[in-house]
Amino acid sequence: MRRSMSVAWMSCFFAVSVMADQVTLKNGDRQTGSIVKSDAKTLLIKTEFAGEVNVQWEAVSAMVSSQPLHLA
Repeated sequence: MRRSMSVAWMSCFFAVSVMADQVTLKNGDRQTGSIVKSDAKTLLIKTEFAGEVNVQWEAVSAMVSSQPLHLA
């Protein structure tokens, strides 16, 4: 019983991880959370521990999102 609970918990953890958006910066740092909005200069990502983080587009090297993004 205990083992099956551990497997169930890990499955939920990985499902949440897969659903998160991820922004990779040119310096190798990664921000994981939800992409909230963007404009011509910045991207706003809401993270669990750092709150809302504005990232300059010049610093972004890659993005992955679980939902379609409409970027201007």
